[in-house]
Amino acid sequence: MSDSRRIRSLTTNGEVLRSIYADAGPFIALFNRDDRDHDEALRGFRQLHEGRVRVIAPLPVVFEVYKWLRYKVSADAARSALVEMRRSTQIVYPDADDLARAASTVQLMPSWNGSLEDALLARTALAMRIPLWTLNYRDFTAFRDLPFWNPR
Repeated sequence: MSDSRRIRSLTTNGEVLRSIYADAGPFIALFNRDDRDHDEALRGFRQLHEGRVRVIAPLPVVFEVYKWLRYKVSADAARSALVEMRRSTQIVYPDADDLARAASTVQLMPSWNGSLEDALLARTALAMRIPLWTLNYRDFTAFRDLPFWNPR
């Protein structure tokens, strides 16, 4: 993947970045100090906060982060992360149309190895015309027009 797709600064083409759509990976890395990507996640969330960039995540990401932290770190870590995500993240609630679009995506791309959640993330970020912040680009290679954001 080219760097032009992977890295977007807080200012892109003269436009200030106002929002990003976030996958579970950056949140998991942020709330798990032992995660190999913890420092990158910490740096990224600081940059977004300082740049007043709104972090948006769909409800399935919140569930994934909570479950991962609950079973791999601790119940306390999961509860703390949930409180912080609810405080600092705009959580969006997928509806029946969102599910239909994600389901259509996975049905039309049978050789793609991404999940239904990945399809929801990609389709929504594309529809909102905002970059996606993920730590697992492999899941999104099928979406050639999907812009990504990374911390500097």
